[in-house]
Amino acid sequence: MLSRYWHPVAFAAEVTGEPIGVTLLDEPLVVFRSNGRPVSSRDIRPYRGAPLSQGWLENGNIVCPYLGLAYNSEGR
Repeated sequence: MLSRYWHPVAFAAEVTGEPIGVTLLDEPLVVFRSNGRPVSSRDIRPYRGAPLSQGWLENGNIVCPYLGLAYNSEGR
């Protein structure tokens, strides 16, 4: 039930040029800025289950540290 509400997970100054891993309600999340807009997503690759927070940002997309696949702010 609590997952339907807004929860602070980081200060705006912390969300800069690198993705950061946070935990909210026992759910690992990755927080980053995509073209200046704050974004949060599940901190897990869709395959193999590794954390995306270990990746980097490139052209507003988060890049998987293992295979180099990039995901936009909508997860595509």
